[in-house]
Amino acid sequence: MPPKPFPSQFRVGTDICEIARFKNILRSTTGDSLQKWGSKIFNRLEWPLFLSKVEQYQLDRYGSRSATVAQWIAGRFAAKEAAIKAHTKRRLLRSHVSIVVPSVEADVEYSGTVKPVILISPPTRLVIMNTLTAEKRGLRGVASASKQAASSRVLIEVLPRIRTFASKNGFPIDEPLFLRQQLIKEEDKRLADVSISHDGEYATAVCLALDEEMEEGLEPIVDFGDGDSLHEPRWGDRGFGEAADI
Repeated sequence: MPPKPFPSQFRVGTDICEIARFKNILRSTTGDSLQKWGSKIFNRLEWPLFLSKVEQYQLDRYGSRSATVAQWIAGRFAAKEAAIKAHTKRRLLRSHVSIVVPSVEADVEYSGTVKPVILISPPTRLVIMNTLTAEKRGLRGVASASKQAASSRVLIEVLPRIRTFASKNGFPIDEPLFLRQQLIKEEDKRLADVSISHDGEYATAVCLALDEEMEEGLEPIVDFGDGDSLHEPRWGDRGFGEAADI
């Protein structure tokens, strides 16, 4: 008889990375290039803290503070990779994983360090916009869906379906499409536990998460430019740098 399956949907993911890798990136990358690189790791919820760490680094590029910033980024990177590995039934991206430190109420007596936790975004719908709506919403760049698909396996797989869906909703067949992910409320995200450690030149992280199947491949939605925005801003989009609620 085969062995009994593990009696829980909880899974563990772990990752280790070299801190020197991030030291080198910080020293060799500046300005918008550094922010563009950071946007591949940190999402809108984490962005203000990332910028504050970059500012700390720039004030002390070759001192002890620069090493601390590199350690922090390496630990966050490892935590996101650990979370992705702990979710075997979903194809998570780093943007789906937020590493946040819960706030402690002012009237609560507490001593010690508040450990970070992970917020996992649920599957979201793609938001489709035409050029006029994309300009109105302040999207960065004018990349058509086909250009975005060239650098994204997910979009390559769904592009024909997106084009068919858009044409049924009044988009001309040759009109550029602008794609973003649907905006998700923080209360709809799921918590996962994480432990981040540093030892010498390495950062490690372990994630314990509920690995449950969630419905994906949801039908896209169309933003015609009326009312509030429906999408989660990316780096460079209007609204990305604004603080998000935790």
